[in-house]
Amino acid sequence: MDQSSETPPAQSGYQTVAELLYVAKLTRAHVDIALRVADLRPGQDEVICALSTEAPMTNSEVADHLRIRSSTVSKMTDKLVAKGLVERTPLESDHRKIALALTPAGAEMQALVREIWCGVEETLFGELSASETEEIRTGLELLDSRLRERVARFRRPLDQPGSANDLQI
Repeated sequence: MDQSSETPPAQSGYQTVAELLYVAKLTRAHVDIALRVADLRPGQDEVICALSTEAPMTNSEVADHLRIRSSTVSKMTDKLVAKGLVERTPLESDHRKIALALTPAGAEMQALVREIWCGVEETLFGELSASETEEIRTGLELLDSRLRERVARFRRPLDQPGSANDLQI
């Protein structure tokens, strides 16, 4: 970003949020374009990388791991099952529940997705120094921590008491 056109956050009030939203959209678009060779849609890459062939997970476990809704995982899984990348089997400990695991083709796809992600990371950070990359990662970890904490307050069931501060974003 051009330093001369930068407006301090205090002056604009929301410039940093706007930039974060824009960078997040561009990053996802870049990954989605790179994933076209794998014939995957947005988010399917994350589900594939959350699963393994050895340790099946329930739909809820995948959703919790990815911090998305269980219904979203279910819809994505339907498409991945149809492609032969994921299989659903009854959970050994409770046959009423379904376990998700990668098929051998899914494990190959997972390796391809990770290779694609590495390529995207190299494109994004390859020209930065190690300290610049670490600075970005540290900032992202801080934002992640703060946002997770605040979002968790809003997702708390409505019958649990909360303070007036919970309404502040």
